Amino acid sequence: MTQHGRRRRCLLPLAPLLLLALGIPALPSLGCAQEKGSTVVVKRVIDGDTIEVDPGGKVRLIGVDAAELGDSRDIVDSLGREATDYTRRALLGRKVRLDFDFDRRDDHGRLLAYAYLPDGTLFNEKIVEDGYAQALTRYPFRHLDEFVSAQRQARSARRGLWKDGAASGSIGKTRSTERSSGPKEVARSSDPKVARSSRAEEAGRASGAEEATVVRDVDAADHVGETVTVQGLVADVHTSRRGNTFLNFGSPYPDHTFSALVPEAALPLFPNLASWAGRDVRITGGVQLYRGKPQIILEDSSQLTPAS
Repeated sequence: MTQHGRRRRCLLPLAPLLLLALGIPALPSLGCAQEKGSTVVVKRVIDGDTIEVDPGGKVRLIGVDAAELGDSRDIVDSLGREATDYTRRALLGRKVRLDFDFDRRDDHGRLLAYAYLPDGTLFNEKIVEDGYAQALTRYPFRHLDEFVSAQRQARSARRGLWKDGAASGSIGKTRSTERSSGPKEVARSSDPKVARSSRAEEAGRASGAEEATVVRDVDAADHVGETVTVQGLVADVHTSRRGNTFLNFGSPYPDHTFSALVPEAALPLFPNLASWAGRDVRITGGVQLYRGKPQIILEDSSQLTPAS
């Protein structure tokens, strides 16, 4: 479920009065989000990472990726029901305090928020820590480092969806509602702390290249959520209008089997990317899924190497 869509800001409270004073008809309400620190009541749990509150409507929990209910795969549907039950037990009928991050709403009009329990516990982090959801790291948010750490602890302790290796990093594979059209573009953050943490995480992934499992590009989708080395033939190299460059494997976009994305900010680290077209290469990093296709984001030159 896409967390960072168009940024929607509330009109200032005095704006309608100012317009009336100038003799200009007031604009219709845009449905302002709750203010930071607002206390609301959870009146419905839609799934593990989405709730409905009063007042405020639907809320997508920031940084949380729970398994999808109704997934065609039995294991994912089962994990989705477990995550939903967990959230229902923890939040339904209770008061929570909402806090916000870079964006207030997603493309579906839902509030994007952190939900704090009365004792101060951040539920978004708690559900990841207890293993009933994964940290959604595709988009920057203030608590990214803490959520990634919580997920590592849950996975190490085999809690929730990590028990018996049930998750295998594949719980979000069919989340078509999370995606928009076209190749994925990297969400940018003006927060230096978030930018540093994202780069540090990718650098950490790259540093483990020697230990990473090597898989073929056609099998990369089976390793979503894992850090692996993907090997295959680069079919084409494409730079988007936003300046991000994609190395598409197997066949040109949109028939590719796997892609490596180099954000515009990282391009100086990867000179002559076009020269990789037609070559057998290895890409190391955390595999993500976008529009049904696996992808790794490259932010360190060590993540891209020749296969031989």
